[in-house]
Amino acid sequence: MLSNEQKETFTKMWRKGFRAEEIAKALGMTVNEVYVYARVLGLSLGGKGPANRKIEYEDLGLIKEMWLSGATLDEIADYFGVSRRTIGDYLSAMGLKRKKKERPMIGREELEKLCERGLTDEEIARICGTSRSHISSLRRRYGINKRLIKLEESKRKIEKVIDALRAKGYVTSKELLNEGIKLSSKLLEKLEEAIEDIRWFKLSHTSTSKYSILPAKFSQLIIVYLKGREKAVLEFLFNNFVSKQVPLTSIKVLLKANGAPQELVKSLNSFWRRALRNIAGSRC
Repeated sequence: MLSNEQKETFTKMWRKGFRAEEIAKALGMTVNEVYVYARVLGLSLGGKGPANRKIEYEDLGLIKEMWLSGATLDEIADYFGVSRRTIGDYLSAMGLKRKKKERPMIGREELEKLCERGLTDEEIARICGTSRSHISSLRRRYGINKRLIKLEESKRKIEKVIDALRAKGYVTSKELLNEGIKLSSKLLEKLEEAIEDIRWFKLSHTSTSKYSILPAKFSQLIIVYLKGREKAVLEFLFNNFVSKQVPLTSIKVLLKANGAPQELVKSLNSFWRRALRNIAGSRC
């Protein structure tokens, strides 16, 4: 650490234009430490002394030392009052290049899996600890086409949804999310294109002004089903009602408020009568 007297001497020498090596020699420190203290003391690397000078032969040694000590092109250029390109030319002429960072080895299979997750090159770069340009370069080298991967992934998701629909007639967004499938608006559009008889609605509301009908956790749940399988959907909803004593009219109001398809609302009458008979029968 510099004493107050040394700080004063340092500042005066810096502002008068003394070279970093001269300040280092006078205060018994390295040239690199001079630049560190200059930053700490708030002294610009483009200070009054050495700024706007032409690069002389004797400056080359200092440029080399600054570069090898870790100073950037901008810092060196700022100190000598020249462009960073000028400094770069001198460094190149002296054969000085920093060793490039070793890039992590990322195999084709690993990169494909990351791309299949829908990650961007920038996100993959952060995960792998490298640059975005390196990931882009690897994709080109491996012939990995992200568009084709997205199309294949989209087809895979649609097939999974179709399998679930065929199995029980309906599927919820929560069930699909557990399978790693997010039921986005784009996916719903593609499902509608792929399946003519598909129907869906979102439970934006779980209660009316008078009755709490479905659990609050059902809020924003999307239910996708096949036309003709309304009974399966109504059974799912009925089994999750907070209370079976809710009036039929209130349930209709809730379904309509959530944009449920008309066929589903119409099917509610007959379903509700059977459900109530079953409840009464079980009590007997």
